[in-house]
Amino acid sequence: MLPFLQGLERLSNNFNIYYSTFYDNHGLKNTLETDLTHTKEKRQIIYIGAHGDVGEIAGDEASVAMKLISKFGEKIEGVILSCCYVGKNRGILKRACSYNRFSDTYGANWLFGYKYAVDWIPSMMIDLAILEHVFMQDRLIEKDKIINSFTEALTLFNKDFEVATDVNEEPRKLLESIKLIIRGKTATTPIDVTANLLINLNWNK
Repeated sequence: MLPFLQGLERLSNNFNIYYSTFYDNHGLKNTLETDLTHTKEKRQIIYIGAHGDVGEIAGDEASVAMKLISKFGEKIEGVILSCCYVGKNRGILKRACSYNRFSDTYGANWLFGYKYAVDWIPSMMIDLAILEHVFMQDRLIEKDKIINSFTEALTLFNKDFEVATDVNEEPRKLLESIKLIIRGKTATTPIDVTANLLINLNWNK
């Protein structure tokens, strides 16, 4: 994914990439503490491209990873989880946007993920479209602005395109494979706004 992100960086010329690899939650913790807390930018989007399963990222507990992310919520605007199945459990995803009592901070303002085993090339195109639209605007912290930005990005795609497969190897369409969690401006509790997004896209019909 890195070369494609670098291409978007050159085209947009309004964001910088900080790249790290990790293999478990210990590595993710080190990455967050070293690569994010010392950057000059006040606005950050975390993109995690890793193997996933229900409740797991890179073979480790997804709930712990999400809790780690919430610790740096003052800088982190949003999270894109390009990982299979992790978007299935919205309770786990909400942890990244929730209050972290250890750091006394709230997490990210939004999180986007996939509910099924998503194909790499289509998901890459979707992720790039989202990033492009996000970085065309100021920090997205208000519910309506977040949903509208994702609507503009996803309207480029066919809702019926079979972008993923479920645990039974059955194909799943784009409209049933995505998940969007947000914690809007002044809000303390993250909510699942996937249904709102589908309505905005006219994909609920």
